[in-house]
Amino acid sequence: MATKAQQQRFLNTAQEHQRVVVKHIQSVSRRHGIERVFSDFVEISAITLARLDQTQFDLLMAKIMMTDAKPLIEKRGFVRLLEPTSGAGGMVIAVAQILAEEGVNYQQCMHVTAIDIDQRCVHMTYIQCALLHIPAAVIHGNSLADEVRSIWYTPAHMLGGWGAKLRADHAQSPARVLTQPSDSKAVSASDEVAAALTQQGGSQMTLF
Repeated sequence: MATKAQQQRFLNTAQEHQRVVVKHIQSVSRRHGIERVFSDFVEISAITLARLDQTQFDLLMAKIMMTDAKPLIEKRGFVRLLEPTSGAGGMVIAVAQILAEEGVNYQQCMHVTAIDIDQRCVHMTYIQCALLHIPAAVIHGNSLADEVRSIWYTPAHMLGGWGAKLRADHAQSPARVLTQPSDSKAVSASDEVAAALTQQGGSQMTLF
């Protein structure tokens, strides 16, 4: 561990951003200990940097998928996206970003049905979509078993009148029957959500 003299020499020669980082670490370490705080800082930084490659992959996959999006938008005014294993919503965000780069208003021309078996992932996806004003139904359930435990509709879904839009769209395609788990947490999926599940292709994200 560096001595106080060594720490002072570093601060005297450090650049401004380095001094800011040290200052924040020191302020938090008064309660938690500097070794613990620095260890957490390094771990969080490593995870963030490691995610950069995943983010680029998500954007690449989104670009590939978007070749089919514009014809669907021109045909009926919007495109639907099914993400059966949403995680924290990274792929959904990537699709929204690509649409925005193509000059398409994803807040008006895209609706998302996102599913995950992990409730924490459901909440993360919901928060991401809500903050970006993405119309979405985020489902806590098992996409492989067509099981729905709860559905979280984003503000953009409700404010944009997407319930009516999707019911009209659903009328043109039959929905599969959804299995309800035998406990009090089970809920019935709306027709428009059930229609999205009929498009499911395993664990792959689907545009339709």
